[in-house]
Amino acid sequence: MTARRSDAQAALDEHADRLRQHKNVVGLGVTKRADGTGDAVAVYVRRKEDLDDIPKSVSVTRSRGVVEVPVEVVDVGGDLAAE
Repeated sequence: MTARRSDAQAALDEHADRLRQHKNVVGLGVTKRADGTGDAVAVYVRRKEDLDDIPKSVSVTRSRGVVEVPVEVVDVGGDLAAE
C-alpha cells in the first residue's frame, strides 16, 4: 500500500520524538519518495555517515489499516540548525 501525504504526516506525528533522538538528525518533515511512488517521512541529517539505525520505515494505523510509511534520509550537510 503506497503511503499518502496524510499517512506520512500521521507517522511523523507519532514517531517524531523517537526519530529526533538519532545521531546527526537536524530536522524532520514529509517529502515525496525518491522513486516517485508516494510520500515518506523525511529525516534531515548533517551527514549520512555514522547513522545509528534510523528505520527504513515506520508504521501508522489508519482507517484503511496499518500503513508502512517509508523513511527517506536526506543529507543537508549541516545547512540546517538543530530544532
